[in-house]
Amino acid sequence: MIDPVGQAMLRLYPTPNNINANTITNFASVPNRSLNEGEFDVRLDHNFSTKDSLFARFSYDQAVSFIPGGSPGYAAPSPFASTQNITNHGRNVVVSETHIFSSNNINQISAGFNRIFNHIKSFGDGTCEAANLGILGADLNTKCPNGVPGWSQSSSDCMSCGMTATLMNNYWGLGDRGFAPFQGGTNVFSISDSFDMIRGKHNIRIGGSIRANQMNVETNAFQDGFFINFGLSNDATADVLLGQMGGILHDQTFFGATTGRRWKLFRPYIQDDWRVTPNLTLNLGVAWALVTPITEAQGRQANYDVASGKMFVDGPASITGCDFCVHSSGAAGVGRTPPRKTSPPAAVTPAASAASSMSPDSRVSRMTSTCGRSASTRSVAARPRASASSAVSSSPAGPRMPSVPKSRRVTAGEWLSASRTAAACGPSSARPCGAP
Repeated sequence: MIDPVGQAMLRLYPTPNNINANTITNFASVPNRSLNEGEFDVRLDHNFSTKDSLFARFSYDQAVSFIPGGSPGYAAPSPFASTQNITNHGRNVVVSETHIFSSNNINQISAGFNRIFNHIKSFGDGTCEAANLGILGADLNTKCPNGVPGWSQSSSDCMSCGMTATLMNNYWGLGDRGFAPFQGGTNVFSISDSFDMIRGKHNIRIGGSIRANQMNVETNAFQDGFFINFGLSNDATADVLLGQMGGILHDQTFFGATTGRRWKLFRPYIQDDWRVTPNLTLNLGVAWALVTPITEAQGRQANYDVASGKMFVDGPASITGCDFCVHSSGAAGVGRTPPRKTSPPAAVTPAASAASSMSPDSRVSRMTSTCGRSASTRSVAARPRASASSAVSSSPAGPRMPSVPKSRRVTAGEWLSASRTAAACGPSSARPCGAP
């Protein structure tokens, strides 16, 4: 007896239009893929005085793309390749202020915000196609036939309102792609400060940075359900017509479809460029990075402890009926503001390098040892030394003050030029010194 729901599902395949015996296919299509993207940058530089200057920049990127799945409907090569509309955007803001206390003391403070966001919608978004075909328990949204009363999980997207993804073995799959609708992105807030000072033969930089990270995601893996066809009758279409599937699953989150991960990074450092002799400079520095445990904005996460056989649950979630579940005290690292028995992850990052030269026409031999790597020697051609007004020291802690005689005053313009053009590396940068 033919199952009416299975028969309705097979009607979602497009009408054959090109039978090819060599490829054993009966449909051909050349869909159009589109991309519309716009971006721009706005930058501001302002000198309040000879001692204070400001730098600010805003960057914008917005892209909207249409990615066809290969057919004009629900048929696609795989459960993740159906037709989809994707919106991507990026935003970046940075503000930096530089203050010159004297020719030997300069401070720079910076603050920034970076956002990357993606929004994906599949072909059947909002159609309740699975419910309309009679697939029970697939579309749970209140808007769909036989949906769960009061169930929506999102104010912007219609969660669980599409067509069940169906794996069809040697045939093209059917349904909406997994993880759609999807909204997800990261927000990164950062602030950093560095103080540079010249003391005799030492060019010292002390500073640190704080970074607050957010990862917000709205999705359920297979929110319309997922049919796995094992080919019990040796033909996937026959199995669908008989209403027999090898496996069925359905994904959903509790307390809403949006989850928010939170964590912070603290990174102080100190750096010294020590001019041992006119021809030898040692670059020494150390940084300490501390990363806090990841938490969830609404307390919706849990850790399974193998040693005790317990599931440590954070937040307001009920653990009634779960014999091995216990509310977390923070020892398992899932509490939002828990007392911890152990310290959060931290790492010390040392950096050291040396540079020497015998004359302006000689070759420079540099020995570098950074972050536990084995020392490497590199030989590069030395150029004649730059004048006092333009020479910049390459420091493992990042851009440094121009090297000038003590009797000469460093202007804000020289500092800004040096700090924005010199290559950053070492403890105050993500790039270690000696890296290409």
